[in-house]
Amino acid sequence: MASSKTILIADDSATFRSYVRDVLQASQHRVECLDACNGLEALDVLGSRPVDIVVLDLMMPELSGEETLARLHKTGRRQFLVATSSAITNETRETLSAFGAYEFLPKPVEPEKLVGILGFFDVIKRRRRALVVDDSATVRSVVRRVLGHSLFEFDIDEAADGASAIELALASRYDIIFLDVNMPGIGGLETARTLLGRTWNTVIVMMSRSADADLVARVRETGVGAFLKKPFYGRDVDSILHSLLGLKHPTLVKETALFAETRP
Repeated sequence: MASSKTILIADDSATFRSYVRDVLQASQHRVECLDACNGLEALDVLGSRPVDIVVLDLMMPELSGEETLARLHKTGRRQFLVATSSAITNETRETLSAFGAYEFLPKPVEPEKLVGILGFFDVIKRRRRALVVDDSATVRSVVRRVLGHSLFEFDIDEAADGASAIELALASRYDIIFLDVNMPGIGGLETARTLLGRTWNTVIVMMSRSADADLVARVRETGVGAFLKKPFYGRDVDSILHSLLGLKHPTLVKETALFAETRP
């Protein structure tokens, strides 16, 4: 059974807070529910103890949900957050996405959608082993930092060339490998071909600064899971992993094509 989750329900309506609490506690998930009736109270709770999921109303007195998320974003923390409101503008939706909110649920919120969020959380927060392969130590450091901004959680190893990557990947179980296309010695495409079919259910994501149609076609032909053009960001990692894991894309995570190419 999954471990207990701490849920912060931030809404100025006691009726809505009670509704969310009743729905979540009646599910098969083990939850502890905390209350906040405005954004300031929510920030106080988040500053005082770990919280797994925040259900945040956008229209609250003293400090709105959008303002609360903006302050939280400034701290650099990536919080698994679900926004709620009776209505939302496209501008607000863009702001929520930029600030890292995971999903928006319109009120009245359907019980199955609330419970479904807990299931998504369990899948997303399962720690995964990742291998970052690039001949540039700087790029490896940048990719490591990008993965740290993803909603998914990784234990990360590094390799500086194809030969080292093959040795590590065949000796260990990695969930995902981020593999640079252009490396001296054994290149990324050859490394990918060597590893595919010989590793334990490992997803390979190729990386390159170039994304011309010919390169993307050659990458696709290897059978890898996806291709990302450098630079990419935590939200791009979130999007492709939703696709590769067969998860429904939340409305606030913009969908990144698995094999995007640069058009001439």
